[in-house]
Amino acid sequence: SGAVIVSGRINSAWLVLAIGVQVVVSQVGSMTTNDQTLPGTQSQQASDLLAAKFPPQQNGSNPIVFHVSKGKITDKGNKNAVESSYKALLKAPDVYSATNPFGNSSSALVSTDGRTAFTPVLLKISNGQVTEDLARRIFDATAPTQKRGIEVAAGGTIGSALSPSPTESSEAVGLLTAMVILALTF
Repeated sequence: SGAVIVSGRINSAWLVLAIGVQVVVSQVGSMTTNDQTLPGTQSQQASDLLAAKFPPQQNGSNPIVFHVSKGKITDKGNKNAVESSYKALLKAPDVYSATNPFGNSSSALVSTDGRTAFTPVLLKISNGQVTEDLARRIFDATAPTQKRGIEVAAGGTIGSALSPSPTESSEAVGLLTAMVILALTF
């Protein structure tokens, strides 16, 4: 019976520890970053060269995609709305550059069926500095196309920041289940 009491105390300790960790993470947050350096590697040398010569390129492109289900994106009204959004993106916070999908050298930015176009957006800041609030303010620059009824989606870091992770509660349940199983096993 002494072993059962000790086992019950250990199980209780795991449960208290699990709840404590969950409380700390919910209060402090689990801030992560994709920024990394690997000194002395060719990859790092390429990143350093990009940072020196083409600063925003090191962060990658964030495509803003425009799609119509009826007609073509190149129809006059749709095209005007996309171009208005493109101009607004240029003025959005922390945007270094955006490419007009209908520009002279941008023919590859419009799909062959003419229903989809995208604008690559380069940011002045690193991917780790993109918050949900900043991503929302950048995405809000696409209001002219949204008002027109054009579907708009964001990719890259902007899209990731705007898409909350649906796995937070399932991760907590998984962790608690694993701890209970481990506690029972030991």
